[in-house]
Amino acid sequence: MKEPENNVFDILYSINVNDKTETKNSGKSKLTYLSWAWAWAEVKKRYPTANYTIEKFENNLPYVYDSLTGYMVFTQVTIEGTTHEMWLPVMDSNNKAMKNEPYIYKVKEYDTNGYPTGKFIDRKVEAATMFDINKAIMRCLTKNLGMFGLGLYIYAGEDLPESDTPTPSDANKAQRVSADVQKTYNCANCAKEITQAEYAYSLKNYKKALCRECQKLEKGKPC
Repeated sequence: MKEPENNVFDILYSINVNDKTETKNSGKSKLTYLSWAWAWAEVKKRYPTANYTIEKFENNLPYVYDSLTGYMVFTQVTIEGTTHEMWLPVMDSNNKAMKNEPYIYKVKEYDTNGYPTGKFIDRKVEAATMFDINKAIMRCLTKNLGMFGLGLYIYAGEDLPESDTPTPSDANKAQRVSADVQKTYNCANCAKEITQAEYAYSLKNYKKALCRECQKLEKGKPC
């Protein structure tokens, strides 16, 4: 008997996947990736007949390529008789679509303290290989499983699935995080409001909160 699709979604959406993810910084944004092997195992535990397909195209290749837009891969997942399709571009470390030849793009330059210098530098990316395509396919599969609910709350920018009831320790942690987000920091020398990044860096290196300018003047000079 076919299980109702909404029941499949509710079951998979309720799974907390937080300890099976990794986060990668990409410019100003942080991208969270879920382990495809773990994700597929969790689905198969609950739905043994689930299966997926990697779409293939000309010459039996698992991707399509366009010189203007780059590579794209596609997967299909079927669970309890319902099929969802997903697609994903093959991307470099800065999440730009890869090409079939090396290319260069501009990125912001940062100083040793992690602050932008206002300049841009060239970053070279090699042509896409089958390794890059394979990685994109497995990420596409994971995203495809998200269409059935597994890890979907991560794509929505949430911290926990809706069905998770926070434990007291989780609630305390959430309160601490919320308080940290609302904190403001001021330079110990000139009282100027500083960012959390400036605060953390100066506390580690100068043992007190300092703005960027006062960090440079710290050696006994007034702000």
